[in-house]
Amino acid sequence: MRRLYLTIRNPFGHKLFADFIENIDAVESHTIIYRKDKYLAANIIRMPFDISSISILNGVVTLMYDNGLHIDIIRK
Repeated sequence: MRRLYLTIRNPFGHKLFADFIENIDAVESHTIIYRKDKYLAANIIRMPFDISSISILNGVVTLMYDNGLHIDIIRK
């Protein structure tokens, strides 16, 4: 079974987080990343930033944020 693999990078391209996740909910003003299937507060990453753009290229979904952070989402 292929799962979601997420990489969060800062504006300089340095990796801040990379791991398999259970689910991601993204809207214009914030993103919530569920790291495990049991939704405990410790397993949730909240990103309170506005999404500036979304792109898909070669099976990678990239969310760009107004503060320069970006998330790459792939299935592995």
